[in-house]
Amino acid sequence: MIHELVLTGMIEAHEQERAGHGVQKEPRLWCSDLGKCPTRVMLRVLGVQGGMDFPPKILKVFALGNAYEDVTLRWLQAGVEGKVKGSVTEQQVVRTAVWSGKIDFLVELEDGMPIIVEHKATGDKWWDYHGNLPKSEHICQAWLYGQLYHELCGVEPSVVLYYSSWTHYAEFVLRAHTDGIRAEGTMDDEPISRWVWLKPQLLREELELAFRQGVAPDPRPGDKGMTGCTFKGAPSCPYYDHCWRKKDHHWGKEGKAE
Repeated sequence: MIHELVLTGMIEAHEQERAGHGVQKEPRLWCSDLGKCPTRVMLRVLGVQGGMDFPPKILKVFALGNAYEDVTLRWLQAGVEGKVKGSVTEQQVVRTAVWSGKIDFLVELEDGMPIIVEHKATGDKWWDYHGNLPKSEHICQAWLYGQLYHELCGVEPSVVLYYSSWTHYAEFVLRAHTDGIRAEGTMDDEPISRWVWLKPQLLREELELAFRQGVAPDPRPGDKGMTGCTFKGAPSCPYYDHCWRKKDHHWGKEGKAE
């Protein structure tokens, strides 16, 4: 009974939040779009209705992730106020004619550069599975916040990805290079340095071009599981029907050419 009431309330709260957002008068790309499927991103921007919404299990994950973020914010604010002179701003809006987003935490110290912190919550079970932290889509989002802040404010900030779970944490300072991203920091109090073969600037240029042209690029043939179209063989993207139903007779179950 209790779980049913919680589930009902969670779904109703999500629907109210969606209704409150309404239709954007001036659609923009979200900073969290960078690194994701450009077809899915542009279909949303163009107002195409998707065929599914997030299941309750995923809504719960989002809500718990926000709770983790609130706890981290309180501790971060206490640390800044207790040890150094500075401030912590939450949900700092960054907006241009193309992009829109909210920086989780903007830390401004009296004697140093601003620090952008992108917070991500995750579970213990698959923590750093096969060394998958930091994740590419998270790197792209955090990197873009740093770029937009620099373009809007004329100051180049430090960019940090912060992961937290029940018993683990990881903090990565991101530094862009010509052919990838160097992520350095600590994981569970141990130094860590990882190289990610990723070029966010090229992805940004590709997505901005599609946005300015007002078109959704064709879905890319390949493994649908790798591109986020499916999960464990089942459709997991709200635009799956739009992209693939008419083409599935040319492809196998996982989207590979037969």
